[in-house]
Amino acid sequence: MTPAELDIICQIDQLPSRTSSRQLIGLLGSDTLRARVFDIFGGMEKHQAFMRMMARKKNLEKSGEGTSSPSWIVAHKTPTQSMNPALQISDTEKPLSAPVKASSVNAPANDSKKKLPRDKGTPMNKKRKITGPVLFGPLDPLIHVAERLQYNPTPEEKIPFKRMSPGEASDMAYELIARASVCMNYAAGSTKSLLTEELDTVRQDLEASQKKNAELTRHLEEIMKIAEDNRAKVASALTQAQDDLRQLKRTSDDLKLDFQKATSQNQALMKERDALVAVRDKLTTENLSLGDDICNERLTGFEQGIAQCRYFFGTPLSHDGFDIMKIVVNGQLLSLSTLDEDEAAAIANASPSGAQAIAEVLFVTTL
Repeated sequence: MTPAELDIICQIDQLPSRTSSRQLIGLLGSDTLRARVFDIFGGMEKHQAFMRMMARKKNLEKSGEGTSSPSWIVAHKTPTQSMNPALQISDTEKPLSAPVKASSVNAPANDSKKKLPRDKGTPMNKKRKITGPVLFGPLDPLIHVAERLQYNPTPEEKIPFKRMSPGEASDMAYELIARASVCMNYAAGSTKSLLTEELDTVRQDLEASQKKNAELTRHLEEIMKIAEDNRAKVASALTQAQDDLRQLKRTSDDLKLDFQKATSQNQALMKERDALVAVRDKLTTENLSLGDDICNERLTGFEQGIAQCRYFFGTPLSHDGFDIMKIVVNGQLLSLSTLDEDEAAAIANASPSGAQAIAEVLFVTTL
């Protein structure tokens, strides 16, 4: 089946109430009418004609042609240049072309003999083959078949019907109806199978989508559970951290208070230390002054004693035995440098007066 034949079928199938298809009436006198119109589905391949018709219909819907909308009205009166010249019919009467002569030649001599092969039913394989060119292009937009069907045809339109008997016209009408029914059943069956396949495909896709959705739901539940566990752990950790932070704040406040107390105590101790240092310095100064006074007093007393000894005993100060660094112990004159601690202890134990004298001498020497 050629695309041109599909184009004819689509145009016949999509004719609206007012369509430009007057040329179909003129084709009734053609020898190849039955082969072009009625046997056009004879060589149709399975699952191809319907798909091509649907593709052609979609193309026509996209381009805006072949629709049943009544708003499509042609304003110009001249036919378009892209129209098929074989389908144009002028207003003036033209003589019948070669196809009409061929039909008259091939037709029987009288009507009775012509009806017999029609009434007996000619088999489909004995019909004429396509001898003329395949029709293509749009139909004439200036002629509307609805106007001719509602009223009586014109004399020009009655010419093809005059060569046909009522039986042939009825057979043609029934055959057209049968062909339309076959096409509709074929289209419905093909559509049903296609819809069934699409439904199965959609059902499989739906099942796959449901499985994926269930898997995603399960993963989502697992993720939500993990997130909930992590949230609980984080919440407990946050609570523990807040408790630790409060405890650290309390510890810091206590340390600050202790530091303030220690600072105040340190300041008090520093003041007390300064006061004690001042007292110590004062006592040291007093001790030094008292020591100086004692030394001066003892020196004065010692000088007075030496002067009195000289006065009373007449001993000169230049005598060899007179030495201020010696002491008289048990009637003997001993040097202070040779006296050890043990000897001094023994002397002190032997004579309390000697011990007192040694202590006084040591005190004087230390000063």
